[in-house]
Amino acid sequence: MDDPELLQCFEALAHPTRLSAVRALVKAGLSGLPAGALAEQVSVPGPTLTFHLAPLVQSGLISVQRKGRLRVHTIDLVKLRAAGEVLVRLTELNQRKLSLRLYSPREQARYVELLSEAGIATSGLESGDMRCFAWGAAPAVAYGAVQMVGKVGVIRSIVVQTDERGKGQGTALLQALIAYCKDRGANEIWAMHEGSSHFLKRLEFAPSAAEPAALGSVRFAMDLKRPVQPLKLDMGPVA
Repeated sequence: MDDPELLQCFEALAHPTRLSAVRALVKAGLSGLPAGALAEQVSVPGPTLTFHLAPLVQSGLISVQRKGRLRVHTIDLVKLRAAGEVLVRLTELNQRKLSLRLYSPREQARYVELLSEAGIATSGLESGDMRCFAWGAAPAVAYGAVQMVGKVGVIRSIVVQTDERGKGQGTALLQALIAYCKDRGANEIWAMHEGSSHFLKRLEFAPSAAEPAALGSVRFAMDLKRPVQPLKLDMGPVA
């Protein structure tokens, strides 16, 4: 659903009478309600209901079908759900930021342990400009680190607790770390990840020949024992 269509839906819902009508139609389900029955449930006269239904019909949230002498109104649950999911995603984005926190000393030891088990470098995590994060309320379900070098954000060493793998926690943490870098003015965001990179590529990270000099200092700090190809986030056109 694009922004103009989304705004039209929200504008159509932005009145107590129209919201009441939508609630009644959701309860009615696919069978819908004739205009008279809907007016009774909403407790408004017929002409008033007709006035308020017009924006809902124009937005596509409800449809009208003539059945004999009756005009039956039904709700488009798919469209209503799509509009609601936009709000859910905005809430999740805020929750991702709230769930991202600097790790505690106890979690630091677990982070290093998980990295070692996965064969991922642990060097450089204590450098002054490195920020190591825990994801979720204690005990954390995932860990990751970010180093800002000027306007370049470098994400590294993402690892998820064994029993939480395959649930999207690594992807959620990566999205939160991306938001962290953007909030701090990064105009480039790179990931240096020694494990599987499939979840990075799903979020628009890809190889790039134009590596910034900032990656050199991160490579040195990580003391890598095997080749790692940095992936750059596609941040779209720069204004």
